[in-house]
Amino acid sequence: MQEALANDTLDLEPLRDTLDNLRASMSTWQLWCVRRHGRLVAAGRAGAHGRASLIGRLMVAPDQARNGIGS
Repeated sequence: MQEALANDTLDLEPLRDTLDNLRASMSTWQLWCVRRHGRLVAAGRAGAHGRASLIGRLMVAPDQARNGIGS
């Protein structure tokens, strides 16, 4: 939502993505979740493209930002 507010639009791919697309991406991306005491505080997906690693999505709960979770 921070990106949507910063860009003054809700028309961003992560906000439009469907459950079917997410399920399909599981065969080509690695998915991670970070939980703290059961609470989801971060999530991301990444994959390899040749010798490069790509970050497809990265989310950190706003109140958990700046705690080193995304780095």
